[in-house]
Amino acid sequence: MCSSLLTSGEGLCAELRAELHAHVYGIKAYSPPTAIDRDGRQCASSTVSLLDADGSHEVAVVLGSDTGYSVAAASPAQGSLVGSSFESLTALLRAASPAFASAMHRSLSARLLALGAKSGD
Repeated sequence: MCSSLLTSGEGLCAELRAELHAHVYGIKAYSPPTAIDRDGRQCASSTVSLLDADGSHEVAVVLGSDTGYSVAAASPAQGSLVGSSFESLTALLRAASPAFASAMHRSLSARLLALGAKSGD
């Protein structure tokens, strides 16, 4: 993440939006990413509703150019993750949500089966 665009709030918001969109199979919903200032550094933030519950289980995800993905706030069930940093959004969501991990495995299996069927033609 060394380009100046990815160190700007706008660039980080675009990156977080793209990552959230790529993970939509395993989350209920997310708020549009917004640029924030965190300890003098530009970051992007979004609130993610997890699959595990009735919508009351959420994590506030922050993406910083030099810190990766972190949990800024969370529902009580995910409270132990607050302050934790992760190298990828996938790792963060897997730690926060067993249902995300299951959805990820189902999605991956479906893609692999589709590739296998395609190569078998």
